[in-house]
Amino acid sequence: MKFAILTDIHLGPEGFYKGTLRKINSNVKYFLDNFVDDINNDVKPEFVIVLGDLIQEDNAENDKKNLAYIVNLLTKLEYPVYYATGNHDLKNISKDELAKIFRQNSLFYSFNSDSYHFIVLFSKRIRKGYTIIEDDQKNWLENDLKETNK
Repeated sequence: MKFAILTDIHLGPEGFYKGTLRKINSNVKYFLDNFVDDINNDVKPEFVIVLGDLIQEDNAENDKKNLAYIVNLLTKLEYPVYYATGNHDLKNISKDELAKIFRQNSLFYSFNSDSYHFIVLFSKRIRKGYTIIEDDQKNWLENDLKETNK
């Protein structure tokens, strides 16, 4: 099985840390156009999984606009696209808003491809170095795994 991964493109304002440029975001739109062309014409995967941090947070309005731009562009892919959430994607946007932008019912879900069952989980950062998966999601996962033979 072949699938493609897209992650950490950080569309938005350039990212600085203590005065040093850490994230060069000025070429992201050009990169995405090439990514779509390459996936459709050369890679031809079963699906594309997006692992989050699609944006470099700015403010709610710009973040929603940048996420919508990416999601709309990725609809040009000839293959299914599945989204996982990065911490930057949620800085100024609620979980429900983000799921809606991703055109999903939830930020955690499963899907099948070929003879495989894939699971996308949503972890929540409580504080630095401490991340959890909430109980409702654990219950969902247990039931989801019981329902598949893949």
